[in-house]
Amino acid sequence: MKKIFLLAADFLGNKVGLASDEQEVVAYGLEVVFSNFLGLFLALSGGIIWGISAEILTAAFVWLLIRRWAGGAHCSTLWRCALASTMILLVLGMSARGLAAVLNQQALLVTLALCCIFTLIVTLAWAPAENPRKPISASRRRYLRHRAILVETVLFILLLSSGFLTTGTHASLLLAAALALATEGFTVTPAGYRVMGLIDISLGFLGKKLLPWKGGEKG
Repeated sequence: MKKIFLLAADFLGNKVGLASDEQEVVAYGLEVVFSNFLGLFLALSGGIIWGISAEILTAAFVWLLIRRWAGGAHCSTLWRCALASTMILLVLGMSARGLAAVLNQQALLVTLALCCIFTLIVTLAWAPAENPRKPISASRRRYLRHRAILVETVLFILLLSSGFLTTGTHASLLLAAALALATEGFTVTPAGYRVMGLIDISLGFLGKKLLPWKGGEKG
């Protein structure tokens, strides 16, 4: 799959005059975008089966919105990223639906506040996440961190305001957004990188077991 994105980046680079290192960045960006959409498609397929598609869409929107500015840990290959995203979104959707059924409004507001506060703290401490394939300058880092904090603050206000007004009908959607916010924040932390590394290794082991004749997955 990487060859396809490199070819696409080479084609675009020749059109607009990008250098080879810039084409590599474009290829990586295309790979990430495709992986995100593939993960969303797979998660939505499962969400439709289990009746949590609205929660998954809400979680995915918040996840990708914050990830745009704060970054976060990735798996080492496209298919692992897609599978990891699928599993995470399904867990978030199911968790949001389950918590909405047992939390009263006060507990809902506390949960929303804790998720938002946690994300703001880790953003201040670690965002934007390091990416050796796309180094970030100090000025760019400050810009991305400020944008991430701004977006998270707006979400904090919107979620708490909605939590005060909701009668429980949309509690699962608010929880899906808050849990996605906190989970994305966790992927920016050193612990998040370690957990994603374990997921990456586990999916690689699974790939070798399922595709032994190809020596595991590639790309």
